[in-house]
Amino acid sequence: MLPMLEMWLTMLNFNQTAMQHFYSPEAILKSAEEILRKRGALPASLHLDIDKNLMDEEYEIYQTNGHLTITGGSASAVVFGAGRVIREPEFIGRSAPSKSFRCIYFATHFGNWYDNASEEELDTYLEDLVIWGCNTIKVWFDRHQFCSIREESAQIKIKRLKHIFQKSALLGMKTFLLVLANEAYKESPKELRADWKGMKNGYKVNAITGHYHVELC
Repeated sequence: MLPMLEMWLTMLNFNQTAMQHFYSPEAILKSAEEILRKRGALPASLHLDIDKNLMDEEYEIYQTNGHLTITGGSASAVVFGAGRVIREPEFIGRSAPSKSFRCIYFATHFGNWYDNASEEELDTYLEDLVIWGCNTIKVWFDRHQFCSIREESAQIKIKRLKHIFQKSALLGMKTFLLVLANEAYKESPKELRADWKGMKNGYKVNAITGHYHVELC
């Protein structure tokens, strides 16, 4: 299959997942309650709500006589507020993150922890990240390992990345799929590959590190 068509099929695959797993504010608020329960911070009485008078990621926390109220400018902000309660049980008041982009990149390749952890372990780690205020998860579908998007191992990897996206979205986080401009599958046409030696194709050193030798020019 033509390399560019393969790339767009990959992008379409993930975009369809994002559209199919758009979670309602109510579902994200339920995640905030579940995080409090799992971390032993669920009070006798809990009220979670969205307050459009607050900024998008701003939250407000009230605690009185065993009753906990967390409101936020969005469902995601309520999740961040729940994280604040877990980190600082005595906190009362209003707060908002100082930075709008708080991202973690999951390097889901080369057989590392992101590749080998169970889905339950990944879910717990994602919850840890949102408790500390992370609002964006990035992944990369590293194509040089596969012959095609149709390869069984490629589909297994895509399923794993989709799970990360789905859990992140349920926690109110944004998802980000990284794509390299000239990356390719390992059986890319040799006549289209970039020359990674010498002074050609913009490369100005004798040997390029981090180069898989299947990239396109």
